Amino acid sequence: MFKLVFTLQNDLRRLASTRWKWLVLILICIIYIITWKGFIKNYLPLKKNVLIGEQLVGRVSPQIDPEIPLLSTWGYDSQFFWALAVDPLLRDTAIRKSIDSPGYRSQRILLPFLTWCVVRDPAYIIYGLWAWICIGLVLGIAAVIRLCRFFQIPSLIPLIFFVFNPGVVLALVHPMSDTLASGLFLMGLAFWVKDQKWVAALFFALACLTREFMAIYIFFIVVHNLWTTEKIRLKTNLPLGLAIIPILLWQYFIKLNFGSWATEGSLRNFDWPFLGTVKAVLSQGLMDLDVVGALCLHTLCILLIFNCFKMKKQFLGFMTWSSALLMCVSGEAIMESDWAYTRVSILLIVLCILTLFQQDKTHREWHENDVPDRKNS
Repeated sequence: MFKLVFTLQNDLRRLASTRWKWLVLILICIIYIITWKGFIKNYLPLKKNVLIGEQLVGRVSPQIDPEIPLLSTWGYDSQFFWALAVDPLLRDTAIRKSIDSPGYRSQRILLPFLTWCVVRDPAYIIYGLWAWICIGLVLGIAAVIRLCRFFQIPSLIPLIFFVFNPGVVLALVHPMSDTLASGLFLMGLAFWVKDQKWVAALFFALACLTREFMAIYIFFIVVHNLWTTEKIRLKTNLPLGLAIIPILLWQYFIKLNFGSWATEGSLRNFDWPFLGTVKAVLSQGLMDLDVVGALCLHTLCILLIFNCFKMKKQFLGFMTWSSALLMCVSGEAIMESDWAYTRVSILLIVLCILTLFQQDKTHREWHENDVPDRKNS
């Protein structure tokens, strides 16, 4: 125990080596505390796991409906994964009507489909969802460890920030796709940096089918490849191109099935830079804790954009910089709720912590190499 505390203290000292890094850690901790406080106070009991809405009561599983309290008309996102796990193609009209935007929700098909493959009884679907999300959590933990080993940085603090990320826990307790998608993408990233491109592409493809906006992160990797290499290398970019084919085919199937492109719903999650938070401030007020967390998150993004720009040719630095830019264009639907922006920012936080450590490692190596030169001069 003493050794663990000593390691944690030493790693924190290394991580927060400058004032701006301390500010980054403080902002992340404020976001975590705000979300955890509301989560524990209002929604932690597992009897509220699905957060069902009036539209789904009695339609699918009358046995468990009485055990789940109502939450508005539509319920929360976890309800829709539960409904899709009952009928992934939404052939049942009643189930289709229980979903606010069937095409948009169907984009994130992998979690409900995997659950449907192993559990068919609606009364036990929740356990299937939990099982796959736990697998995603394990994948995320393993991926963070692999990334830390590759970049030769301590793994304890990155693991703490990942495992105790309120977005990760929210998506586990109230089953949603974010934890599984993040775990799959991080594992793909761990294979990618080790030059195992085809295995990485498989995980990237699965991540996109779990949550569609993971395709944007694949685009970031492509941009980094083009930025840091003089020639377009087919060997490097071909796996990335193939990784997005499954989600493109699935999007086309959704178009055929529902008559409109599902991406129309996804685009509503974006807005002009920082406008989502401005709208949240205007509608909820500055004293609302969700808004305080949103302001902290966008302040964090600004810090990362300015401080990671000089690291843009390094893989982690570029990915963190790009993730911060992406977070800045989040719409009001995301920035008005800590439940939303903590789930959307899971990858940003992980990449941020890894980048801070790598920046410290790079600085120390430069300093160690520079000292003998100055002595000789």
